[in-house]
Amino acid sequence: MKRVLCHGDSWSTNLIWRKRDDGMQLASVIDFQLKQGYGLSFPFDACVIVSTIAPLFELANNSDDVEYKERVIS
Repeated sequence: MKRVLCHGDSWSTNLIWRKRDDGMQLASVIDFQLKQGYGLSFPFDACVIVSTIAPLFELANNSDDVEYKERVIS
């Protein structure tokens, strides 16, 4: 499978936007310190894995979060 470069840390502070008359355009992506080469299917695979595992983590940790929030608020 063809390998592609994945940024590894793509969030708002690593994206530089250019204002145009018709809206905003992505001008640059910076900070590639976590870059990796992955198979072309990696973005799809990661989406499937995260969307499957995330609800399990939320379910496992939900009661602790509620108790913690109640202690902080009171």
